[in-house]
Amino acid sequence: MEYPLAKDGVFATVQGEGDLLGLPMVFVRFAGCPVGCINCDTDYSFAERVTDLEILIRIRELTRWKETEWVWFTGGEPAIHNLSPLLRLVESKGYKTAVATSGIRNCGRFSPKLLSVSPHALDETWIQRSGQQLNVVPGLNGLSIDAIQKANDDGLFDGFESKWITPVWDNRIGAMNTGDCIAFINRRPGWKLGVQAHKAWGVA
Repeated sequence: MEYPLAKDGVFATVQGEGDLLGLPMVFVRFAGCPVGCINCDTDYSFAERVTDLEILIRIRELTRWKETEWVWFTGGEPAIHNLSPLLRLVESKGYKTAVATSGIRNCGRFSPKLLSVSPHALDETWIQRSGQQLNVVPGLNGLSIDAIQKANDDGLFDGFESKWITPVWDNRIGAMNTGDCIAFINRRPGWKLGVQAHKAWGVA
């Protein structure tokens, strides 16, 4: 099976957010995204189409001299692609897989070790409402902290094992709205304060 990749579609990096913060891993970045975030900072334009075996070969080459367990599938929006054959192939070689999605597609047909959902809107377009990890970023794409508070109070986040609220990042001044996020977690047990550390570190 073939998959569309963005530029530098398979690369080694360090995870900058969430439960796997600080772990070295390989990212696989797919091309294409129908979400259309107004302030998206990711280049997910199409660069090449490759087979699942070619992706695995690149992953293994990047991890040849490293003890890297995790492969993180991202985009764009990876859930618009049929990832099941690729995930099975990668996991068969001993890697742990994670999929990052905005939640606009049902991911029940996938079975990664970690499903990370970061909704950019809390309306009917947000379909995937369960997973190992939730990360909401108030201020991203118009998502307000009031909307996050209401969704939490209504129980819409109850399907997630781990819940993060992350201040939006500005490359000129760093993390913004940190105070609002801290106030949120102080009133909401079970939530953790996140960080977009990869931006502070200057890594992809």
